[in-house]
Amino acid sequence: MLDSEIDQRSRFNAMTFNSFNDMSTVPNTIVTEYLFNNEDIWKLIYYTLDENKNPIVKPLEMPNLTAKQKRDLIYQGVDDVNKFRVFFTMFPQNEEINDQIQQLRIYRSRILPSNAFRSSVAWKFDLPCHFGVQTIIVDNIVRNRADVLQEKILETLNGVEVGGVGTLQFNYDMDTRISDRSDFVKFNVQFSGHSFTMSCNYIRPKSREC
Repeated sequence: MLDSEIDQRSRFNAMTFNSFNDMSTVPNTIVTEYLFNNEDIWKLIYYTLDENKNPIVKPLEMPNLTAKQKRDLIYQGVDDVNKFRVFFTMFPQNEEINDQIQQLRIYRSRILPSNAFRSSVAWKFDLPCHFGVQTIIVDNIVRNRADVLQEKILETLNGVEVGGVGTLQFNYDMDTRISDRSDFVKFNVQFSGHSFTMSCNYIRPKSREC
């Protein structure tokens, strides 16, 4: 086969087939470009215990975190996992965590292709919270910390563009047979919270579809 024919076929395939470019960057984009600017999300993650190790029951009334404080909560792959609150994998296991904390974990959970150039991609959000700090007060109403955190995340992300992937949604797509859902789960004897998915249509480069 001539080189020109190979080049032509390669160009045709690039135009026809989904490249799945940069999907691995989406969790980081979600956190650093969208969730980063919602102060309440970071308060819910950061303010769990006071200096005397007592639960902070009104975290949303605490001061905003600095940009450095937020970045320092994101696990970079080194150091003790107990120091961090935001992860881009489904780990660490809760048995490795000793503190009364709230975590946020975001990772890709499923790819469901519709055809050669379009796939539905689901992202999992896990919100494990230690039972000792689950109860909080917001607007004089007793609430579950993980409930409020999920509300803030959905409020921030539902319908946003996440960088070359498409519109992130909490939805049910009849055409692609992908259904987002939320469950309240028990991660272990000390941690429980919401585990839910959000999805989007990933289409070949330079083309987006909701």
